[in-house]
Amino acid sequence: MIIEAFAKGDKEALRPLLAPDVMQRFGSVIDERAKKGELLTTELVATRIAEIVTAANEGSRVRLTVRFQSDQINVTRNAQGAVAEGDPSGVEQVVDLWTFERDTRSRDPNWRLVETRTPA
Repeated sequence: MIIEAFAKGDKEALRPLLAPDVMQRFGSVIDERAKKGELLTTELVATRIAEIVTAANEGSRVRLTVRFQSDQINVTRNAQGAVAEGDPSGVEQVVDLWTFERDTRSRDPNWRLVETRTPA
């Protein structure tokens, strides 16, 4: 859901899924793309690995860091529709670490993305 909403530039769909600081960063990238007239398309071809690498409790908050390894097609097109970045027929392997958080006392069952990074 996050990958799709980010590619579409759908801030309203992202807002409940992201922590405020992550939303600000994602929103800035979306705004910059819009200002340039660029369009991002992302196709998640396969998720190869989704494994929890760390888990921690901080009071009533639980944090999980998940390592995702996926095959994706990511293409950015400029305002004229020409490919500016990526390969429409090229599948690339993407590895990310995403940290999610949830307040266990909350009635809201959703987890929020609080950090993203690429492993070193």
